[in-house]
Amino acid sequence: VPSSLPPASPPAPRRPSRWRRHAVGGALALSYLAILLSTAQDIGFARDEGFYFSAADRYQQWFDLLLKDRKQATSREAVLSHWEMNAEHPPLMKVLFGLSHRVFHNKLKWLAPSTSYRLPGMLCGALLVYLVFVFAAKRFGELEGFLSAAFLALMPVFFYHVHLDAFDVPITMMCF
Repeated sequence: VPSSLPPASPPAPRRPSRWRRHAVGGALALSYLAILLSTAQDIGFARDEGFYFSAADRYQQWFDLLLKDRKQATSREAVLSHWEMNAEHPPLMKVLFGLSHRVFHNKLKWLAPSTSYRLPGMLCGALLVYLVFVFAAKRFGELEGFLSAAFLALMPVFFYHVHLDAFDVPITMMCF
């Protein structure tokens, strides 16, 4: 007797759940951040970092002034005197460099001065490793995601630049 049921199809391959992909990506990012922090003292200073340290401090001084006297802080003279230094670059990362230094070195005393300035760039690098893993794992598979993230993290030029108080890695992360 012929059956009216269609032939059984093989089961669809099981894809990892979204939470697992994010958990693995997060673990990779946190591990990478730990490696970066443990190797931060081994990296010397690039020429531009001194300018970014100074600009970051100037921007933080402006925020202090803003909290004390909004009218004075928003005057043309105050804005120019605090924000004209290194004005050729967008200020977001320099504001984060200064805030990180203020919180993690000055207040909490958890990080060395240079590492505290460099922490936002390291966080951007760790976030990029996470994003590369999640993207590649979803698109190609978990092994490919892991290899993509690992190859990025261990690339010598990237590993060096992620330690710096600079814009290369944050811009790369934002473009990705």
